[in-house]
Amino acid sequence: MAAEMFQHYARWSCPMQAAPPSGTFFRPPEVLEVLSVETVATGFNNLTHKVRVTLAGDGEKIDGPREAAFAVRLTNAKSWPRAKIEAEVAAIVFVGTRCPEVPVPNIRFFNCEECPILRARFMVADWVEGIMAHDVWGSLSTEEACQLQREALGLMASLQEIAQLPGIGILSLAEVLKLSAEQEVPPQALVPLFDFKGGQGAARVFESCRAYYLELTSSSLDFVRRLPGDVAYVESGEVLRRFKAQVEPLFPKVLWLSEHLTTGEECPVAFTHGDLNGRNIIISEKPAEGRRIRCLLDWEWGSSMPAIHEWLLAFDDLPVEDAKGVPPFAEGEVPLRFGRRHAAFERFRDLADLVDKVAPWELNVDGFLKEEMVVDAVSAVEAAVRKYRFLYGFINLARKSYGSVCAE
Repeated sequence: MAAEMFQHYARWSCPMQAAPPSGTFFRPPEVLEVLSVETVATGFNNLTHKVRVTLAGDGEKIDGPREAAFAVRLTNAKSWPRAKIEAEVAAIVFVGTRCPEVPVPNIRFFNCEECPILRARFMVADWVEGIMAHDVWGSLSTEEACQLQREALGLMASLQEIAQLPGIGILSLAEVLKLSAEQEVPPQALVPLFDFKGGQGAARVFESCRAYYLELTSSSLDFVRRLPGDVAYVESGEVLRRFKAQVEPLFPKVLWLSEHLTTGEECPVAFTHGDLNGRNIIISEKPAEGRRIRCLLDWEWGSSMPAIHEWLLAFDDLPVEDAKGVPPFAEGEVPLRFGRRHAAFERFRDLADLVDKVAPWELNVDGFLKEEMVVDAVSAVEAAVRKYRFLYGFINLARKSYGSVCAE
């Protein structure tokens, strides 16, 4: 099957409508023979193989056949739209051409439709030798962990400085392929987020972080109100009923908070990876090489987002307690683009955290909703109301606009 895919890549891979960027992006290899196929990673929606092949010489730098390895990443065509692959390719090309210090996969070819051979969408890139940071994090020395922390934070900061972006959304692959590294990103280069938490009906290119968070809050709460909808919650059924019964009455308070926490200094927009965790960071396998970051993988969530987005989600899977007391990545840090605007960072961070508690992603997956999430959601709302009711002195305004919901 792997041999067929490589031999027929021209038939099954997406044709490029514009000249490819410099480098080796979109230069499919001429494969003579597939030597081995090894499954190396399995995720919720992706399956990755390491495929070793014999390549033909190029007639220039390399005269004869040689061995090479590629990463073949298959994506379940039933669970994600074609926009997922397009968004990932666009993000990789965008970062690779504008921010060379951030190591990205070198894509050879890809398919946005369901390949009839593999029955999946796929992407093929050069194999990067190394090991996932998650797998060795607990065994790193304090010095190694701190070095890795500094390097990762530096890459995050570099991403945030790539370009001035015209709104919040994902990159259009067709438009990205037209841009040079120096060109300003035009409004048409952004398209609506394909995974917007409130649903595709509410998704659009948002002109500001305030607009994004207000819509995210409102549509996320609407999603909870509609549950279970057409989803058969077998394992989580009873927990879901208790969750809705206790959390829904708090929604007026959440809406009140979203209105006031997004008022004032605006949160800047920046390009983000979106899923920067230890499983997506490939580092040097040999300690003698200094455990340097060799590649950042899985860019399907790469998008133009509020600058705090990356700092809220990054590295949440690293078992910090095993790393000899090294604090979590970004703990206590303020994104560089915020400068000294700690208050703005705190407000948007608290709102994003709150929405995540009252409309957790686990609601989408049967059996993932846990009893403690009910308590966490209620506690988070009440704590946020107490904190910001007195801090901003909005009690009278809240009574006028929402009755007594925030004065209780």
